[in-house]
Amino acid sequence: MHLIPKSKLYGQPAIHVRDFRRHVGDGIFDEEDLRSRLELSTAEAQALVMGLLADQYIGNALPRDGVAQYGLVATG
Repeated sequence: MHLIPKSKLYGQPAIHVRDFRRHVGDGIFDEEDLRSRLELSTAEAQALVMGLLADQYIGNALPRDGVAQYGLVATG
């Protein structure tokens, strides 16, 4: 992922989103993981998840204990 310095993705610094993607690797995460790691409000985390889902950077994984889980989508 090539980023322009100071660019934003879904209202968040693109570099922070990229670093989170690297942190997750092939694992799965939930909204709370994203919120905590990037120090976001609940609304910011929800907006980020919705944007990442819409643009297919992440996909739905099987829920765990009733909590939605997400995983990264493999890119070229």
